[in-house]
Amino acid sequence: MQFKTIGILITLVLFGCAVRNEAVRVREQLNYIEESNRRIEGRITQLDSLSREEIELIIRFRAQQGEVLSRIGENIESTRNAVNELSGISITQKADTSISSDVYSIAYSDYLQGNYDLAISGFLTYINSIPRLDEARYLLGECYFEKENYIYAIKSFDMVVQNHPRSKRAPTSLYKIGKIYETMRDTVSANQYFERLSSDYPDSPEAALLRDTRQ
Repeated sequence: MQFKTIGILITLVLFGCAVRNEAVRVREQLNYIEESNRRIEGRITQLDSLSREEIELIIRFRAQQGEVLSRIGENIESTRNAVNELSGISITQKADTSISSDVYSIAYSDYLQGNYDLAISGFLTYINSIPRLDEARYLLGECYFEKENYIYAIKSFDMVVQNHPRSKRAPTSLYKIGKIYETMRDTVSANQYFERLSSDYPDSPEAALLRDTRQ
């Protein structure tokens, strides 16, 4: 009986940690969505009239926010039920991909509009929740590049190459790093990355572009 009690206590502790971690992750994503909502509402006050597309966008964001709050309520209820059934409990953590998708969409919209600071915040939130995403890491690098924050741009592009060598973004990232070093007048480092591009991805469009520019 004593061992069973200890086992239940250990399970409770582990379960509590899992719930807290999930709550923190969801809260970060909610904060980003709510901040985007506030930006939209601020824009409304500056407009004399709204187009049909803008109205639909606001309605869609509010619907997404309602869905997020509903999912949080469902998660809390599931947690209570699980605690009540601790004997023989099995915990399975699942990433809330629908919330992550909302965060990515908002961050990508900010990127397209040139709101690079907001896009960086969104992509970082997205990457922290789902760390193996080459497209988000690449776009994060593009944001830093547009802000001329070359050191962080190089780090972001390099992580694409290191963590996702088979991604279509890998050769592009190598090319971008080489070009950044050229901009910084570090031809030695630039040539190192261009050589990696030519040797590791010889059939890529970026390698062909490099050959054309150096002929």
